[in-house]
Amino acid sequence: MSSPLCTIVIPAYNAGVWIERTLQSAAQQNYPNLEFLVIDDGSKDNTCILAEAMAAVDDRFRVIRTPNGGVANARNVGIREACGKYVAFLDADDLWHPDKIKLQIEAMQQLVDGVLPAASYTLMRFIDVDDRVTATGITIGASGYMLARHLCFKFVGNGSSVLVRRDVAIELGGYDPSWATQGIGGCEDLDFELKVAARYPIVCVPQLLVGYRSVPGNMSSRPLKMARGFLGVVKQHLKENQQIPGWATRLIYASTLHTTFNWLFSGNHWQEALEHLGLLFVRHPQLAIGFALRKLKHMAKRAMRFRRGKAEEELAFRPRFAEVSPKIDLAQCQVWPRLNRQVLKKLTALDADLWREMSQNRH
Repeated sequence: MSSPLCTIVIPAYNAGVWIERTLQSAAQQNYPNLEFLVIDDGSKDNTCILAEAMAAVDDRFRVIRTPNGGVANARNVGIREACGKYVAFLDADDLWHPDKIKLQIEAMQQLVDGVLPAASYTLMRFIDVDDRVTATGITIGASGYMLARHLCFKFVGNGSSVLVRRDVAIELGGYDPSWATQGIGGCEDLDFELKVAARYPIVCVPQLLVGYRSVPGNMSSRPLKMARGFLGVVKQHLKENQQIPGWATRLIYASTLHTTFNWLFSGNHWQEALEHLGLLFVRHPQLAIGFALRKLKHMAKRAMRFRRGKAEEELAFRPRFAEVSPKIDLAQCQVWPRLNRQVLKKLTALDADLWREMSQNRH
């Protein structure tokens, strides 16, 4: 099997605390043909110094300094400067398993829905400041033409997972920096994934190959901005894809409001959280009631765990990301609610119909 060049784009802004670990994680990839572009997005700390130190000992690395323009702009600089057939993105505080790129490119060279996929993604684990695993992300993925399914379930969930053909990234205009200029940045990843999903099949590598760092201060910990951006992205893509029928649109809105309510509730944005919960009841009462019951049950369990002092005790014994096999332990996976499984089945059939219609129109 051939080993085409893959460019790893690492946007970095004031990432000095994490970037050495991230760059080492990238450098340890088992794929043989890589180049690394660190896009220093106007950092004011020692990010650039640390990145240049890495470039001094590993000639696969190159550091590009730009005025601060946000993560979307930094990724676009990387796409333009890339020499690889493929481009992968790694946030400056995240980690990768050594087999990530190798497994993704192998998957990209296999037919999906009768064509080679335009992009691939992997599953993830959440990590803390010490690289310890705090939780496992969604363990169900989708492959093929998956526009409706991805709009509903947002399978990717982070910016360090996607690997895309460079020609496709350029064709689609890269990442959209206008979300940040509107004051609701943070969902540029989802926007870009949906642009790819609207036109091409995508393949999932069903292993937990990304360590996604979730700590106070990073983009994912800004719930109000994220919730508004998340809902805005979904609304825009539904508007652009009128071929999605009304019943699926209602499910997609309900699923999105489910997520945004969680973020707003956790961030103590009570008024907007209640507004989103009210919209959820209007859009899909059955889903809303089930969600509310599960939320109350989860809060009760969490309160009991903290009351018994188990949360801190459990954290001390959690393994670090590099110590854990990326393969999914089915025995430890949370089972999706029956309603989610039913929705996934319906949207899988819808995506198959949409791809069939698109393929016929192209011919």
